[in-house]
Parts: sequence; structure tokens; C-alpha cells
Amino acid sequence: MEFVPVFLPRDWNTAIADMFHLVCRYDFSARKLSGYDLKTAAAEIAGRQGVVTLSHDNIHDAFLHDSAMFDQYLIDDLRDTWALLETLAPAYYYVSCILQYPLWKVFTTGNATLWNHLLCNLYGLNYETAKSMADPKREYAGGLVAAQTGAFTQCHKIDVSSLYPSIMLQFCVHTSKDENRYSLAYLKRFTEERLRLKALAKQGNKEAEYLQSAYKILINSAYGFLGTAGVAFNDMDAAERVTEIGRYLLTFMIHALEDAGYYIVEADTDGIIFCGPDAERGLEIAQSVLPEGFKLELEWKDKCVFVSARKNYIIFNQDGTVYDRKGGTYRSRDNNKLSKECQVEFIRRVVFEGPDAAKDYAREIYHLIMSGRAWDLVVKRRRISAKQSDSDFYNQAIAYGYRDNDKVACAHDPRGGYSFRPEDGYDAVKYAQDWVNAVNEVISATRNRKVKITNERVADDGDTGRS
Repeated sequence: MEFVPVFLPRDWNTAIADMFHLVCRYDFSARKLSGYDLKTAAAEIAGRQGVVTLSHDNIHDAFLHDSAMFDQYLIDDLRDTWALLETLAPAYYYVSCILQYPLWKVFTTGNATLWNHLLCNLYGLNYETAKSMADPKREYAGGLVAAQTGAFTQCHKIDVSSLYPSIMLQFCVHTSKDENRYSLAYLKRFTEERLRLKALAKQGNKEAEYLQSAYKILINSAYGFLGTAGVAFNDMDAAERVTEIGRYLLTFMIHALEDAGYYIVEADTDGIIFCGPDAERGLEIAQSVLPEGFKLELEWKDKCVFVSARKNYIIFNQDGTVYDRKGGTYRSRDNNKLSKECQVEFIRRVVFEGPDAAKDYAREIYHLIMSGRAWDLVVKRRRISAKQSDSDFYNQAIAYGYRDNDKVACAHDPRGGYSFRPEDGYDAVKYAQDWVNAVNEVISATRNRKVKITNERVADDGDTGRS
């Protein structure tokens, strides 16, 4: 097995950094991991399979009685960590090189800090001293969000490439504390360099791929640091100006598409899902109303989309398979299979097979729940922690024999407590009612289409969040 990746420093200096931080960063946007432990992360991010896994108690037993298994367990731990390193770390290593910033800090700090570090260096400011320059956080209107509930066919999605960084460059928006406009000069340089590297990456240059990913991180962080609390070069007025222009541009595109006969299904900050014939024509129409310097891309086309609420929708391929799902309703790790799988299957049947097939499926799941045979559908995995607000769950789990920080499968039981084994049963009436409510919400969404348009409010980390 080759253990020398292309992105290792040429002088072989050693840097120590915790991969857990990158795993958390990955799942913050991907929302796909079923757990954050090493084995789960390596399997679901890096595709590691067939490794030795041992529980807390089994580790000790293997150490005492099965040295071969114990050794293999340790070797697999090392290979799991290496697989995550090769998958997640290259771009952040190059960010560290570009900014001359310690690797462990790149892993652990927010992206806004990277730009702040760059500007502090350019202006010769000590980072701790410069903190006094930070403007207080204040709320301002974020991106425009429009959602039309229901099921739609012949849908297409367009995105503005790097909308906020492009706004900063084209409209010369920067922090007022950056009098020399270094941030814009570097943003322009990073953007040009990324385009050059992307061309090389398409030719199979792996190192160019890692480098362009590093520049992408920096480019996409340029707006966020403006509105982040606690960093010296933040500027709430500049951040507000960026989102204001973004709302105008998105509105122009929406109106142009509607005037051309297209129907807007969902719009969010820098992208629009619309339905109608000829996706390429829609792309051209939306592009025609954008100023020079902004480029639209067709992310996907000819899909079916079901929207339950703003930022919560499922995208289906024409054959009925799921292309993608957005929002916590369909992706949250905290939801059980009843929410994440059965509800999606019910929606699929509504869209592709009609109401009768969907009702038959809904009745099937209902009777399965009421029969007591749906443990796999209703159970959730939860971590046991004394810090949780749910003390009843913690006390029951500890009494059952689990330990603090264990992750366990559990369900509500008929007595108002928790079950930890299928044979203990679950509250069939509660889960059956949850299922009925979910089915009715889907039916309501398909019958009563409502347009919801709002401005997001900006969260404390400089990213946009729900209002």
C-alpha cells in the first residue's frame, strides 16, 4: 500500500491536526453521516469496508485474549484515519500553504478567520490587538428564498457561479477597513488561479484538483467574513450590500423566466428551480438579464420535484429514483426511517404511480406500525450524554446498562418512556399518528399550492440561516 500522497509537504515537516474537525466540516454541508465515529466516517466518506470493529468491552477482551484481532483493529484504525486524510485534507493543506497558516488552525478555525488572517498580515497587525477593530454583529436581510409547495414535473435548476464573490468583484464591495482593497485584489487573483487550475484538473492533474479546491474554499469565504462577529476586518454594511445585490439579481432572473412562460418552483440565494420545456432556453433567458461578469450554469434538468416547505424538497429522476434531497425534513440524522424513507416512498408513489397506489402504501405502513412489527422504521439512534436536557432518556439508558457517550437504538414505549430492544415494543399509537400526519401533510402540499417568499436573516457565523 502506497502511503505517500501528492499533497504531502516536500520537506516532510510534520503537522499534527485532528481529522474529526474535517469530518464535522464535511457533514455540516453534506448532512449524510449516520455517526461521527472513526469507523462510520471512514466507511461513509472514504468508502472503507471490511474492517475490524470492536465495542468498548470487546477491545479489552481482544487485548487480553486475541492479540491478532487486536492488532488488526489498530491497523484498521490507522488506515481509516489515513483514508479520511487522503479524502478530506488536501484542499485544507493547500489553504495552509497559500496563507502560511498552521494546518491545525486551518482545520479548526472558521473560514472567515482565514481572510482575517490574510488582511492582518498585509496590514502588519497583531491578530489579538486587531480584535478591537471588529464591528458588533447585527442582523441584516440575507438571500431571497421563494418556495412553491407541491409536486412538479419537467423541472430544471440553474445556479449563478460564485454569486457573492462575483458581486464583490463586479460591484467593488469590500470591507471599509481594507483601504488598499487588498481583499478584492486577492479575490480576483484567487478566482483567476482557480480557473487556470480547473483546466489542468480536467486533464487529470490531481495536484491541480487539490489546489483549485483550496482556492474555492477561500473564494467562497470572501463574503462570509464580512458578516462574521469577532473578526477585525468584518463590515456589516458591506455584507448587507452583497446580499441586497444578490436579491435583486435573483429577482431579475425570476421575472425574466416567468415572463417567458416558465413556472418558478423554488429559488434560494443563488439558484432557481423552474419548470417548463427547454431547459437551455430558460438558461439563456435568465443569463440575458444578468450584468457582465456573472455566469449561469445548468446544474440539472428534466427532473421531478416535490416541495414540502422552503428549503425542503426531493428531486426525482424520470424513472422515479431519488436524485437528491434537500433540507432537514428528508436528510436529518435525527429522523427515523418512517420520516426519511417511508415518507419519501409515499411521495414517489403520489408523483409517479398516482393517489391509489400511494394510499395503498400508506395503509400498508400504518398496519405494519399498529401490528408492532415496525421497530426498524420507528427506531432512532441517539447518543447518551449527561449534558442532554432529556434526563429521562439518560436515566433509563444508564439503568438499562449503557454508558455515557454510547450511541444506542431507541424508540418511545407505550408507557411514556423508552425502549432499547425490539422485544420491548414501542408506542404503536404514537407512531401510527406520526405517519398519518406525515401523509396528510404530503397530500395537503399537493392540493394547496402556496408561494412563500422571504428574506433570510443572517446568522452569527456570517452564513445565512432561517429567519
